[in-house]
Parts: sequence; C-alpha cells; structure tokens
Amino acid sequence: MISLRQKENGWLEIIINEDCDNDTFITYSKELEKLLGIEYKTQIGAFNCYYFDFWYNNVLVTLHYNNYMGISIVAEETQASYLTTNDTIRLIFNILSASV
Repeated sequence: MISLRQKENGWLEIIINEDCDNDTFITYSKELEKLLGIEYKTQIGAFNCYYFDFWYNNVLVTLHYNNYMGISIVAEETQASYLTTNDTIRLIFNILSASV
C-alpha cells in the first residue's frame, strides 16, 4: 500500500512497496514513466539497489529501490525551496494514489 511519510528532517517521501524484488521495481519504474510522463535522466543500479532520477515540476526526484527497504520516491533535499519540493512529492503521491 502506498503511503506518504515525513522524515525526521521534515522532508516527505513516498513509500510504494516495502517488500519486493528487482523485477517488481523495474516494472513499476516503467509504469511510473507512463503515468507521470517522465523520462529518467540517470539510472544507477546494482544487484540490490537502484536510483532512477527524473525531473518533475522543476524538482529533481529519485525513484529508489533497495532490497531491504523496498521502493520509495524522494526529492533531492538540497534544493532551494523546501515547500516546493514537498508540494511536488505530495502531487506525485496524489497522482499515484488516484491510479491505484
């Protein structure tokens, strides 16, 4: 079940699936591309960890997978506007929630 979580530092993250495998991540990354109309700018991965970066609403966002933590979406925390960044994560969360 998809959820929105506020980290201790106040930044938001979307938890998509906390128990999945590499194949589930790859499938989900392709679905996310279509749903949000995005293109991954950077795709870094190894056997048990992936980072796929994309721009959404002028915010750099990362689709992240780790075999111990699952799939999440986070924004770069060093960006100038804390509110815009969290608003973008909320927007993505609302789109994903509506599509389930």
